[in-house]
Amino acid sequence: MNKRYSTKDNKMNEKEIFERIQKLISELLACEKSSIKLNTNLVQELGMDSLDLVDIFYSTQREFNIVTKDGTKEDLFIEYFFKNPTPKTLLYFVKDNIKINMNKKTQALKFLQNPKSVYQR
Repeated sequence: MNKRYSTKDNKMNEKEIFERIQKLISELLACEKSSIKLNTNLVQELGMDSLDLVDIFYSTQREFNIVTKDGTKEDLFIEYFFKNPTPKTLLYFVKDNIKINMNKKTQALKFLQNPKSVYQR
């Protein structure tokens, strides 16, 4: 069973994120992981089509437990990903959203530890 990334584990570095993305892509395309580099153009070099790109985007969200509340931000990212279809683009998406989730979690923990501090100025 695949271990999914959790925001509890904030020690995942770029290399580990890339390796997970690389694995997702290699499973989708049934190709060797070694053929997928950080700057590999998924359309031109690996033959992905638009449905594959959408599939890998949502698979990445599931793999890293990313939930985006802002549909506009997600739409903008997908548009950018279609223009720059590389694992590096997905890596930045994951890093950006993990950082946001960690900030929200940190704020929630501070509130739970001292709820009055949020209301004091």
